[in-house]
Amino acid sequence: MIILREDEEMSRWEMVVATTVIYIVGTGVISWRGVNTICKNLKTC
Repeated sequence: MIILREDEEMSRWEMVVATTVIYIVGTGVISWRGVNTICKNLKTC
């Protein structure tokens, strides 16, 4: 493992990446639940 001197820069990027991933996953889960709810309401699944 190579430790870079740009620790602050890297951790900032990691924060951005982690936030983006969490946002995408969270949005996907919410929309998936929405689709499931609509399917159950319409009884098409």
